[in-house]
Amino acid sequence: MKVATAEQLRQLVLPGTADPQTVRNACKDLRHAGLVETVGKTSRLGAGGRPVTRQLWNLTIAGLAAAASELGRPVKEMGGGPRGRRRRRVPHTRWR
Repeated sequence: MKVATAEQLRQLVLPGTADPQTVRNACKDLRHAGLVETVGKTSRLGAGGRPVTRQLWNLTIAGLAAAASELGRPVKEMGGGPRGRRRRRVPHTRWR
């Protein structure tokens, strides 16, 4: 998974918790540490036809390295950032 919402991350790593706010707070802490970044937003229609907007989160290069170290895997097996990001020196890709 390249990018995910806090709800998707909660389902993946904390399926027993009821509130995705726990994951959003963790993502914000990781962003301050330089390990994740927001790469845009996604929206869908919620109850009553109202749009529900959620931030998308992505591991940074440092986050990929930290995850690889934690999992005991080579960084190259962890994937990479959005295509071409390193070559163009773009801070992050915006999805709209």
